[in-house]
Amino acid sequence: MMTIEAKITVHVGHQRDGYIFGLRPRSRVWLEEQYPAKERVSSVFIGLDEVHNIRQIPGTILAQVLSLLTGLSIDELNKLGGVSIYDPSTQQEIMNTAVAYV
Repeated sequence: MMTIEAKITVHVGHQRDGYIFGLRPRSRVWLEEQYPAKERVSSVFIGLDEVHNIRQIPGTILAQVLSLLTGLSIDELNKLGGVSIYDPSTQQEIMNTAVAYV
């Protein structure tokens, strides 16, 4: 299990018409070392016309984004302590999946 300091972190950025998600570099390296056979993507953009707050993104969509980025299911991620969704521009944790999906 990862320590709190090494928790899997996804960075999120808001753009005019949606959100861009990508793994924190340290998290990507850790996942590649621990799960080399898993397929994952480097970033995911979700275009949303009416959503002005990341917390309005449906959980099922967010779960798919996290799975695409990590190659793991939400259940697998929660067994590792969940995922911290972090906004580097505000330096704040937006969401923690270990709390959001319990």
